[in-house]
Amino acid sequence: MLLSNIYEIIPSADKFSVQTLPYTKDQLDELRAAHNSNYSFFRHADEIIAIWMEGKREPFGTDRTIAWKDAPEICHSATRHLLFRTFIRKLPGRAPLDFAPLRFLSQNKKHDLIRDSLPESLKDVATYRRLIELDVRRLSREETHMLGVTVNIDQFWGLSLNAAEMIARGFDLAGRRVTEAKPIPGLSNLVAPDETVIGEVESTDGKTVVVRDSGQTRQVDARSVHLRRWPYDILDFIEHEAGSTLRQRVEAAWRGAPPLASNPAELLAEQTSVVSYLRQWSFDAAGGMKFTVNASPMVCDSTLALRPTVFRFDPSPGATHQKPASGLFKHGPYDARRFTPKSPNVLVVCDPAFRAGFSSFAHALENGVADSRYFQRGLRDLYSLHGMSWHFLEVPINNAPRLQQAIQTHLQQARVDYDIAFLQGEEVREGAQDKDNGYFAAKASLMAAGIPVQAVLPHRTRLKGDDLGNILGNLALQVYAKMGGTPWTVESAGSVDHEIVIGVGHNLERMPTGQSNRVVGITTVFSSDGTFLVSRTTNAVAYDNYFDTLLEELTQTIETLSADYAWRNGASVRIVFHVFKPMKMVEVRVVSSLIGRFTRYNILFAFVTIALEHPYLLYESTSGSPRDFRNVRAPDRLKNAVIDRHAALIHLRGSSQRRIATHGYPRASLVRIHPSSTFTDLHYIVQQIVDFSHLSWRTFFPTYIPVTVHYSNLIAEMLQRLGKVPGWNPACLSGPLRRKKWFL
Repeated sequence: MLLSNIYEIIPSADKFSVQTLPYTKDQLDELRAAHNSNYSFFRHADEIIAIWMEGKREPFGTDRTIAWKDAPEICHSATRHLLFRTFIRKLPGRAPLDFAPLRFLSQNKKHDLIRDSLPESLKDVATYRRLIELDVRRLSREETHMLGVTVNIDQFWGLSLNAAEMIARGFDLAGRRVTEAKPIPGLSNLVAPDETVIGEVESTDGKTVVVRDSGQTRQVDARSVHLRRWPYDILDFIEHEAGSTLRQRVEAAWRGAPPLASNPAELLAEQTSVVSYLRQWSFDAAGGMKFTVNASPMVCDSTLALRPTVFRFDPSPGATHQKPASGLFKHGPYDARRFTPKSPNVLVVCDPAFRAGFSSFAHALENGVADSRYFQRGLRDLYSLHGMSWHFLEVPINNAPRLQQAIQTHLQQARVDYDIAFLQGEEVREGAQDKDNGYFAAKASLMAAGIPVQAVLPHRTRLKGDDLGNILGNLALQVYAKMGGTPWTVESAGSVDHEIVIGVGHNLERMPTGQSNRVVGITTVFSSDGTFLVSRTTNAVAYDNYFDTLLEELTQTIETLSADYAWRNGASVRIVFHVFKPMKMVEVRVVSSLIGRFTRYNILFAFVTIALEHPYLLYESTSGSPRDFRNVRAPDRLKNAVIDRHAALIHLRGSSQRRIATHGYPRASLVRIHPSSTFTDLHYIVQQIVDFSHLSWRTFFPTYIPVTVHYSNLIAEMLQRLGKVPGWNPACLSGPLRRKKWFL
């Protein structure tokens, strides 16, 4: 039995009364300012909805009766307002952090996990308290609209002092990122001020703080500035106040406390206890709106019958397997007969001090590790290569300009075309600026020449046996994919429709204050069996021009693919767009315009969002009662629940992929089809997302999101970092690299 963290909202009256007025922003602001104590106001379409909550009734507009079953959108908003109003009424003086979702901090001292480790002078000053989040969501069951409240619990760092108070205590804020607290218009006395990160502190004089952001500085009143809620900054403050020993004790308490999410049964029990507390309240508005909250978590009885992913290792029949690693060992890579180059030229760029280690590492990668359980066969044998030609460039890594110049000189003088380069360094380096990072400078130079790059940490070249084999298994997979190979595809249902799946993402380039931010559009394109076809990036353009640029890029992509695969006039073509965030109408119009450019084909399309940031959790219970939490665990892969006809929750990774409890709770992905889509087969789309989550080629294990979105995110992250390297030109990605997985 699947349970959720959703608790059904049950109306106590079939109808309630509201007043409606024509919408204008000024009118809405005026009503809230004058009557917020007794009424709630919100916009619905072109109307203002006024709900009488308490106190004196005022005539604002036209009276209207709302039936719960006939007006789901109005009931949704009204329920959020009544939940918030009841919270404020029952807990006066407790300003929540947000209105929707309703987020507030627990006042139970036991829920502050560092309190017992602090001296009296810092208790309730530095905190790590429980954060409770309630969100009202629209659901459907058997085509009937309903509402439910989701309950989530987390921990939240806090520091009650503002910058002026911290400066008075002698704490140095220079170089630290800070937030500015601003009251929310219309909610200044009801909700905590909004805190927004405003940049890095450059200097202070006790009364004002000079903050730098995107190359620009400004002065801010120190009383409205707070240290960001980052654990290490708060721990630094604790050390300043009470010494390093106390800091270590607090840090041990923080790290040693197992997350609540590590125990599914305990988490669900705590969420249900929050609802038990809510059920003591009366949710009752003067206008007749009333509801209660169900005491038990919702049972998810509407699910999709999904099949495990089947992996294909050859276009011919029979070369399939249920596990990617086992299938690869048995059959070899999917494109073994077509892959080139069979004898790749490999460049290794390393510091002279690590030449021996990199040489041994190269030998082990090509030929395998004899005493390893998982990598006895090397890259050459496992991926059906003839051999590998290794070339070394030894140069100090810690001098970015010199390293970049050495690589450029070597490439100009080299008599071979390199298919991949191994580069000493790492993608993430704490405390290093990307523009000064030798690794990224070298990576930019190599990619400018059309050469994909694989990072290698020098200490890993000294490993032996299983320790080395465990690393080389995933690394060999990435190298083959980066050189343009296809290790495996997935078994797809045959169809008379041509189908392509397009991941749509973007990278935002932040410009100095006063200039418009620029956007780089990113698209990754796959066939229906998961074969990677191409990636494309647009030039950086102002946000206002982004959608026109994206439209042109998508048009070119489809023109290229239709020519490559000889689509005939009148052919049925299915295009599934995967995006990482809910699509706004302007994006829907862009894609609709794209479809309109290809009238020679019969095109069906689906706009699909795949999100990890959502309020839903699923649990699996082996007992027959939703109130028995003793046998509750995290669901395994493929477990799912249908939210409505256009949305479902799916576990792409489950309990068996959670190696240790401290990894936290494996979250389901929320898949939602935009209602403007002309292809809305939820079962097909969710199954496709399940299959595409096992195609990352960074690892043999599934990811939390399909590669369509995952690849776009990886490209965006890499573009952001390479963009800080002087002289970087993203135009190189439009050459040979666009058909290779250089971003893995």
